[in-house]
Amino acid sequence: MRLEIVHNNSYLFSKPVFLEPHIVRLRPHTHAGQRRIDHSMVVDPAPTGQAECVDITGTTTTLWFDDLLDRLTIRVRSEVELIRDNPFAFIIAEPMAQRVPAEYRQAHQLALATFLHRPQPDPTVDAFAADIAEQSGRDTLTFLSALSDTIYHGFECDVREHGDSWPASKTLKLKHGACRDLAVLFMDACRAQGLAARFASGYVFAEDEPHRHLHAWPEVYLYDPSNGLAVANDHVSVALAAVPEDAAPISGTFRGTDATASLEYTISVIDQQ
Repeated sequence: MRLEIVHNNSYLFSKPVFLEPHIVRLRPHTHAGQRRIDHSMVVDPAPTGQAECVDITGTTTTLWFDDLLDRLTIRVRSEVELIRDNPFAFIIAEPMAQRVPAEYRQAHQLALATFLHRPQPDPTVDAFAADIAEQSGRDTLTFLSALSDTIYHGFECDVREHGDSWPASKTLKLKHGACRDLAVLFMDACRAQGLAARFASGYVFAEDEPHRHLHAWPEVYLYDPSNGLAVANDHVSVALAAVPEDAAPISGTFRGTDATASLEYTISVIDQQ
């Protein structure tokens, strides 16, 4: 599948403001599951300067400005070929991760430490994960599938355009949340069972979805609980991180006395084949 993605972000300010450097994380990755064919970004007004670098989330673009601005538009267009037809074409090569609670070889523990860290551990999430692990016979793949199925069928997936991700314990208690909240719950449940997990941000293709939003999902052997499926030929990742805030599509602040900001956005994801 080959997708064209057009993402427009328009920021409006109530009065002219000074923008601190902004970081844009909207360039699709090239990896085993997807291949970036084309990518372009138009910024209006044009920034004083911009620089690209590769950090822990992927390729990012930093923008900086000198003039006072009352608006900012960032338009990104990408073409991506999705090449992962079978999400289950893998094996677990780490022997101690084939069952939960999982362990990793000492050589890998340092590299995986940030993806195993639990910012807000909670006993209710511990019990939630332990119960699913027990019902799964402690087999890792069965645990991941059951965890995804439990969240998909037992929780409502909301659209919440503003605000940080909720702690896993809050989503567990309320039994609903935005895709980013469900991803955080999935990640924390996995980490409670010793499985390294990371937060993915990007786009998902769905023919029957008229209104597009950015999507978020966890990556632990590529599972997406808000869609109840394994990630394969319809997810496009643009940022990967240990915590959601490090995968934000655009990060930045502004300075201006009594100034306020609003955001309008549109996203289109079209199958080119």
